[in-house]
Amino acid sequence: MPTYPDQEERTEAECMAHGFRWRSRFHCILNQLRANKDISELEKSDIDRIPYAVCTCSVTPTGLQNVPDTRWNNIPIGEYEAAERYFEEFIEGLEKSTEFYSLLKYHFSDLQKHEELTERSSSRRFLLLFQKIRAQKDRELLNRPRNRERGVPQDEAQRTKQTIHLASLKKDYIPLFVGEKGKNMKRYLRGKKKVKVELEVKDNDQVFATIVCKAKDSEPIAKKLTEEAELLVERRRIHEQNQREYLERLGTGDDEDNMDTNSQEEDMDE
Repeated sequence: MPTYPDQEERTEAECMAHGFRWRSRFHCILNQLRANKDISELEKSDIDRIPYAVCTCSVTPTGLQNVPDTRWNNIPIGEYEAAERYFEEFIEGLEKSTEFYSLLKYHFSDLQKHEELTERSSSRRFLLLFQKIRAQKDRELLNRPRNRERGVPQDEAQRTKQTIHLASLKKDYIPLFVGEKGKNMKRYLRGKKKVKVELEVKDNDQVFATIVCKAKDSEPIAKKLTEEAELLVERRRIHEQNQREYLERLGTGDDEDNMDTNSQEEDMDE
C-alpha cells in the first residue's frame, strides 16, 4: 500500500524533485501545468527545467555532489511569501469544476498542512519560479549553474577491496584459470556487477587475487575463485596422472601390442 505524506510524521522540508514523500505529487503538479499550458502560461521547456532548478539534494541520484545554488539565499523571505500568495490566488482563479483546480488545490493544501512551505525550501523555490516566469517573464533562476563536483558514487562508497591467496593455483595455470579472453573469469563472476579482479604472482610463484566489488559480494566472490582454483588444479592433477600412466604404458610396450593388433585387423579388412 503506498504511503502518502499525510500518513507520515513531520520531518524537515524535502526536495520536491527527489524526496520520496513529495516527488510524485510534485510531478503531478508539473504535468497539470503542461496539460493546461494556455492557463498556466508556462512553456514546456521551462517546466522541464524546474525540477533541477528547485532541487535541494546534496547528492544526485548518480552520486555527484550538488553544489548549492546560493542565489536563493539572497532572495528576501518576503518574496517567497508573496509567491505563495500569488500561487494561491492563481488556484482560486481557476474554474472550480475542473481537475486542474482540484489537483492543484489538493496538493497545495497538503504542502501548507505539512509545513513544506518554510523558509527557502524546495517547494517555495518552485512557487517563486512559477511567479517569476508567469508574471514577470523572468527565467534567470532556471539557469542553475551545472557546477557539480565529482563525488564518490553511492555504490562506490559500499565497495571493498581485498586480496586473497589462491594457494592451490600454480603460476602456469593462470591462463587456464582466466580462460581465453577472460571467458572463465566471466563465468566465475556471473550475476555480479562492477567487479574487478587482478591476478598477481608474488614471491615463490604464489598467486594472489585482488578483488574490488560491492561489499555484499566480497565473500561469495572470494569463495568462488578459491573453489574454481582448487577444481582446476584437481583437473590438471588427474590429467597429468593419466598422461604419465599413458607414457608408462608406452614404455612397457602395451600400446605397441595394441598397435600390432589394430594393424592385423586392418590387413584382414583389406
